[in-house]
Amino acid sequence: MLSRLAVTLAALAASACALSQADIDAVFPSNASLTGQTIPLGSFVFSLVLNDTHALYALNATMSAPSSVGWMSVGQGSRMSNADYVIAWPTVSSSSVNWTLSHRLPNSGNSHAVPTLASGSSSGSTADFYTLVPALTTTQSSPSYASVAWIRERTPPSTYPTIAGASSATLQQSKTSFIYGAASRNPKTTNEGTTNLAQHNLGYGTTSLDLAATFNATISQQITSGNGPITTRTVVLAAHAVAGALAFAFISPAAVFIARLGRDWFAWYRPHLFLQIATLVLVAATFGLGVWGTSAGFFQDDHQRLGTIVCALALVQGALGWLGHRKPPHPLTGARPSRRPRTDTFDTRRLGFPWFRLAHVLVGILTLVLAWIEIWNGLDHEWAATSAAKAIPHGAKVAFWAVLIIWLALYAGAWALGILMGPGRVARKAASASPDESRSTSASISPAETSQGDYQQAEYGLVEMGRDGTWTPQKQQNWR
Repeated sequence: MLSRLAVTLAALAASACALSQADIDAVFPSNASLTGQTIPLGSFVFSLVLNDTHALYALNATMSAPSSVGWMSVGQGSRMSNADYVIAWPTVSSSSVNWTLSHRLPNSGNSHAVPTLASGSSSGSTADFYTLVPALTTTQSSPSYASVAWIRERTPPSTYPTIAGASSATLQQSKTSFIYGAASRNPKTTNEGTTNLAQHNLGYGTTSLDLAATFNATISQQITSGNGPITTRTVVLAAHAVAGALAFAFISPAAVFIARLGRDWFAWYRPHLFLQIATLVLVAATFGLGVWGTSAGFFQDDHQRLGTIVCALALVQGALGWLGHRKPPHPLTGARPSRRPRTDTFDTRRLGFPWFRLAHVLVGILTLVLAWIEIWNGLDHEWAATSAAKAIPHGAKVAFWAVLIIWLALYAGAWALGILMGPGRVARKAASASPDESRSTSASISPAETSQGDYQQAEYGLVEMGRDGTWTPQKQQNWR
């Protein structure tokens, strides 16, 4: 069966970038019932089409010429330690391109090391189980894309090489997990058993395909061209992206900026609090939508793992903020960090070490940095790898970096303003009150003795921040 198909396909015209109905009909009889799906996986698009007995694999690097392709790989399994996969790479010679297929299994010594050749014997080589499809494979170096396709039996024969712990190579009529990866460095050899395989630097991860779904060649071509249809899952993933971007590219940075700028200038705690509550609500929505939109097992790729960590840190950060802001401010966490009490204030109290406040600051910085990394990973990799929808415009990526630079500049400016002008402002406001009154107030009034109002302590003096933005020595209350 395989040899007859190979002979038939060799007589067909040159390959196209995306699978067409004619391509499918050339491999399988037109009256066959075909199932399978097409999904973008970062640097290439993966199509899997099946009839009752055989499966057609097609990998299309739609934006890379053959000379720019290192290697591409897909495998059945949920991770490197249990996958059964094929690695494909081109060898460009003058105007022609030859492709090497290499059937690989997990490295028994280290699952993250270069996978081992499934069989080195002549009776069990890759070619005995996987047949290249020349008509659907780029064989000339001139095209601006690179495609490779092969066929294999849905249920491999008993001689099919495998190892204990590897996923079954049988392709069932259900959702099936696959891993994928790609690299820019080519092995530069036709030896299928080479160990000169560079680490994947063009994306990797886990996905799943519904092998019971009826294959639609028109939709497959749309996805390959970057114009996939809008589905419920696409909408869910888009909402996930928007909620995450709002939380960590706009609202949370605004809360941090207000807290930094307002320390010496205005009552900042309430807007900071409300913005961070909105951030936590959006984080919960982002996480829920992400889990809902996951087509394979959750926690399977870097974006999912990092997103879970960011979500957990955001919750921890919220708890630290609630605990930290119930303690009096400390110079160590102010605009001019210091462990010594200020000399330009009437407040002579000795403050304890600000464990919660300091943790709140440090965990907040870590959470925001990781969240920005997560947003960029979603823009640059995860959307293309999982959404099966139209690619994110380059302008959106540029806008993300522009927003990031603006926030960093504003934060640095607010810090500098507090260092340069804050002490003088506090000293002038504190001097307008009686020193005796201030000493008496800071030494004798406890938070429990008052009940309402917006009060703050400057990082070097006990003062009230009024709603009009004025500073006056006052009772201790609602330390923020």
